[in-house]
Amino acid sequence: MGGPRADLLIVGLGNPGTRYLETRHNAGAEAISRLVHLLGGRFRRALLQRAWIAHVPGAIVARPDAFMNESGPPVARLARKFGTPLLVTDDLDLAPGTIRFRTRGSAGGHNGLKSVIASLGHENFPRLRIGIGRPMGRDAVVDFVLARPEGAEREALDGALDRAAVALRTAVQHGLDRAMTEHSA
Repeated sequence: MGGPRADLLIVGLGNPGTRYLETRHNAGAEAISRLVHLLGGRFRRALLQRAWIAHVPGAIVARPDAFMNESGPPVARLARKFGTPLLVTDDLDLAPGTIRFRTRGSAGGHNGLKSVIASLGHENFPRLRIGIGRPMGRDAVVDFVLARPEGAEREALDGALDRAAVALRTAVQHGLDRAMTEHSA
């Protein structure tokens, strides 16, 4: 038996630990934290799923307790228990401050999505992508995604995280189709 099923499973990807707080790569985890705050929920550790989970009316919101490139197995455990996830993640190919829903798609070079796709065995799950932009010049992508944005870039990302939380709240309260319509970039 798979246990209780929620209307919607929302999973935000990021890296665990204080070292990665507010980094570009943790945009997904930050967005769902803002969502849980909006809905008055609280995360609790779920050891069997290797995740932090918040039960809110109409949804289960989760953060894998694993590094980004190893997030697939915890997401697969969550999916087996709660259903197909709506993944929330950062995206290098979107400008900072942009959010975009997709009903499915490839990993596009994102190691967290690669891990999830490999563990689920398919790429047919919705996602909300949060734009972080690409590094300027020859900056290494790894250093870029693991750094904290500053100034105007931080403001743009904070705005996107707030909009993402509101879009996710719409998905929880009114359905994913409505959220995609109302909050498309």
